Amino acid sequence: MIRVVGAVLVKANHIILAQRASTLKNFPNLFEFPGGKIEKGETPKQALSRELFEELKIKVDIGDIKEFENNSHSHTIEKSGKIIHLTLFMVKKWEGKLIIDPSIHNDLAYIEKKNLTSFKGMIPGDSVFINAINNTL
Repeated sequence: MIRVVGAVLVKANHIILAQRASTLKNFPNLFEFPGGKIEKGETPKQALSRELFEELKIKVDIGDIKEFENNSHSHTIEKSGKIIHLTLFMVKKWEGKLIIDPSIHNDLAYIEKKNLTSFKGMIPGDSVFINAINNTL
């Protein structure tokens, strides 16, 4: 099982999603909650803080990474059969300007909270969290 973390980045009345680069093997051009794999010796929150800095150049204090109800889910990657266990966290506070790494992401989408349910183009494993996110915000 691959343990992965992601961030529901909330700014004003928007959720920020990252569009995966077109060159990526899995789910190119689909949108996701930014994050990545938990490395050996890291807590989920430490991994998320590190990943957000690596991917988006923002600094997030561990204390500003918040859990919410129904924030974990396991699913299988269709092509490889590997099981991904994804845990999402709410992040409403960070330092720095969001800057994408083009080898990881093509773009950012700022989706109004009320439109998250109808947003198309999200990775299937991430879209299962929409109801839990709406219940939290």
